[in-house]
Amino acid sequence: MKEETKSLPIPEGWEFAGYENGEVKIRRVEQELPTDYEKALGAVRVSEIRSLLVPRGMHGAVSALCKLLIYRNAWWEKLGWWPIWGCMDIKYCIGTTDENDKVQLFTTMKDNRILAFPTAEVRDKFAEAFRDLIEEAKKLL
Repeated sequence: MKEETKSLPIPEGWEFAGYENGEVKIRRVEQELPTDYEKALGAVRVSEIRSLLVPRGMHGAVSALCKLLIYRNAWWEKLGWWPIWGCMDIKYCIGTTDENDKVQLFTTMKDNRILAFPTAEVRDKFAEAFRDLIEEAKKLL
């Protein structure tokens, strides 16, 4: 008897996990989201502005915010997600509130926020990875 084999395509974002009880098992591959600045820069298009004027005392906050936007865009690109603010989907955000100067993790459906993400898990991972930059930029969030 001639042995036959079949090939099954594995969807992008998944990998072969084994064979058990007559079933092929696959598992979701953890998406690698860049936390290295060079990798993040390679994932997004950037423009250089040589004569950017920054108010006195805000250079650190502006610089931190620019880096956060590079990371955020790289993560959005990897995730294939961009917020649609007119849509009433929940967005998971990082920012500050009017009541205090503390960084908050929250959800919104309509408020445009610079640091918005598709899931609480991704938002929390971003907040943890870039805690120092977020703290530096918080007055601009």
